[in-house]
Amino acid sequence: MIEQWYLANIQILRQIWGLVEFDDSYFNWMRIKYFVLPSVYFQEYSDLLLVTPGLNIENFQDYHFYVDQNLSRRDGVAPPFVHENNGCNNLYDQGYARLSFHLKSFRATTDVVSGDNLFELAKAAYHFLGQG
Repeated sequence: MIEQWYLANIQILRQIWGLVEFDDSYFNWMRIKYFVLPSVYFQEYSDLLLVTPGLNIENFQDYHFYVDQNLSRRDGVAPPFVHENNGCNNLYDQGYARLSFHLKSFRATTDVVSGDNLFELAKAAYHFLGQG
């Protein structure tokens, strides 16, 4: 059931963003290759890497968000809550910056439309990146 939930979510993400890669064995991560950034950034796109809790999809504290390093805003303000090279970023060597974006809840259902889904998480990350 959970595998089908992930596959249905990946299909939705691919319809919106095109190239989406994922861990098809344990569903521990998925990556949107051309994630459109808010217009406050000079860069138009970034990878959005979402590290998931795998088969324990409702463990909302184990979703972690990463984007490309060296994003720069048009207003010159450092992107808020984006950690590049510090103790909060375990994927620095892979070129990612970690978003300090934490879910307060996540309620997945077998029907990806009526429950929370990965599209909603990606959309929330977009809005988080645009604040500041």
